[in-house]
Amino acid sequence: MEQLTKKQIQNRVYYAKNAEKIIDKSREQYVSSKTAKSPKVRKAKPKPVTIKPDWQALPPAKSKASKITSEEAARLNARRRIEDILMARELGLDDADL
Repeated sequence: MEQLTKKQIQNRVYYAKNAEKIIDKSREQYVSSKTAKSPKVRKAKPKPVTIKPDWQALPPAKSKASKITSEEAARLNARRRIEDILMARELGLDDADL
């Protein structure tokens, strides 16, 4: 079984002496927060919803001057080509159509 620390014992003694004050204070705070009325706010007219494509919704990325080597460029081109082929297969197109 755990033994209480000195601080825990002091806190329990304090609470036992002042329990009514603590409860009244917390009750008062609860009631005062309930009775406070929020100011009236005019509701803004809803704007029409426009759905933008992904490429329009994102702000253009600020790119630092990047140094792309020819090896990285070849790797990027190969990856894009693979993605194009996979997308064509999903859409039911032949590889010759690309």
